[in-house]
Amino acid sequence: MLIRKGNRFELYPHKVKGIRFGEAFEQWATPSKEWWTEVANKHDHTEVTEFIEVALTDEQLTRFEEIKNMPEDFTSVYMDYVLDGTLPNSFPEAHPFRQIMLKNENRQLKKQLDNAIIELTTVMAMQGGTV
Repeated sequence: MLIRKGNRFELYPHKVKGIRFGEAFEQWATPSKEWWTEVANKHDHTEVTEFIEVALTDEQLTRFEEIKNMPEDFTSVYMDYVLDGTLPNSFPEAHPFRQIMLKNENRQLKKQLDNAIIELTTVMAMQGGTV
């Protein structure tokens, strides 16, 4: 789903379905649909049955914008992040992806703090206290 063009990633939201060595498969159609078609034409053990364009949500597209200029070293981590927001437990301190991790951590902490304030305000109001 992510392909490298020059010094940045681009989205390639296509999957390929088919049969390889007698087993059904479905995976991202990188590097391109044309490549998969050529492979299927050259090899009897691979048959392409369908290409599917995967519609990405606004949230996924926003996450893609965050990672598109990352170095090409952790592509699978970036894909997980774009697709479902998954962040690794740890990451090299000096890596630019760390900024995304910290931003998301701050967002979560702010949400927790906001919820705690709402809960405290509600409890105080129910007890007749002032907020």
